[in-house]
Amino acid sequence: MRISIVGFGAVGQGVAKAIRSTQERLRRKYNLKIDIVAAADSKGAAIQEDGLDPQKLIKVKTEKGSVAYYPDHGHEDMDSLQVLDEVEYDCLVEVTPTNIITGEPGKSLITKAIEDGKDVVTSNKGHLSLFYKELVGLAKEHDVNFKFEASVGGAMPIINFAQETLPSSRIESIIGILNGTTNFILSRMTAEGSSYEQTLKEAQELGIAET
Repeated sequence: MRISIVGFGAVGQGVAKAIRSTQERLRRKYNLKIDIVAAADSKGAAIQEDGLDPQKLIKVKTEKGSVAYYPDHGHEDMDSLQVLDEVEYDCLVEVTPTNIITGEPGKSLITKAIEDGKDVVTSNKGHLSLFYKELVGLAKEHDVNFKFEASVGGAMPIINFAQETLPSSRIESIIGILNGTTNFILSRMTAEGSSYEQTLKEAQELGIAET
């Protein structure tokens, strides 16, 4: 499976770390080879047809501020949409910053990937809140997978649980703090008595909350 990651902040780097830590096990157990063939951020991209090194991607991003400086395969100022035209991939992992006003650039990236027949995974709430029906309908029209479990409930598989486990059941009520950022902030404020402003700043510094 050839993956393109667009958005290489905390979430994108987390995806790269997860791929690196599970690559060998997935290959042995399921004969599934996963390669990151492209990674892009706001300053450019790195592209390598036979796979980028996840650890090196993270190192370059941390030390130089952009994957565009990846040795020999970096491309400064390359637009994210252009990246999708430059590399052959199977799945787009779209983890760009959330935009609740326009849903961009995520909406355009997802639309292009789906229309090109690619599967899509996203953690982005912006375009889903604005264009959910349109994007889900487009994915069905093109017969591709469109997964957005990471956009709700933090690490909890809420969507899959509701769709696959409870199709014949009626949900009477749900009680809980279902947003990971909110959960972090309220838990810290309750346990430590810290202010909202202080806790929000900490969440932003840790990459949990958007700046």
